[in-house]
Amino acid sequence: MNVAIETTSFNIMGQPVNSGIGFAVSINIIKRVVPDLISQGFYDYPYIGITTLSEINLFQQETLGLPRANGVYILDVTAGSPADEAGLIAGNQPTDNPTLPAGGDLIIAVDGIPVQDFNEMITYLITNKSPGDTVIMHILRDDQEMEVPLTLAKRP
Repeated sequence: MNVAIETTSFNIMGQPVNSGIGFAVSINIIKRVVPDLISQGFYDYPYIGITTLSEINLFQQETLGLPRANGVYILDVTAGSPADEAGLIAGNQPTDNPTLPAGGDLIIAVDGIPVQDFNEMITYLITNKSPGDTVIMHILRDDQEMEVPLTLAKRP
């Protein structure tokens, strides 16, 4: 469903002209969200409770000592959150860059579905999961692959 279109230029009459960039919401998300909006007036999004890098560039990969540049690197875990309860670990070891602590978990897949970055992970969760669902986080920790069950909560 189209929700917006970017208009950055105007014709000589001062009317907006389409710049060719449209924004849309997936029909799968609409199918999940709209029934709750109609019945309850709100929608509860799934919540993990982590702060991450949105993407990992090669410099960050090297700084953090990661074996790969794809995945979701955990910078912080919110106390009492689903991630905290599941035992996910945030970076806590100093590096040359004070904003990039090493030693955090790297989420490489959710429910067996590989994730390249935070956007892929959150899209999967919003499209397919609800608060109360349990997902399996496939992580790399100290170069060891692990599976960690995590029960999603409602986004605060």
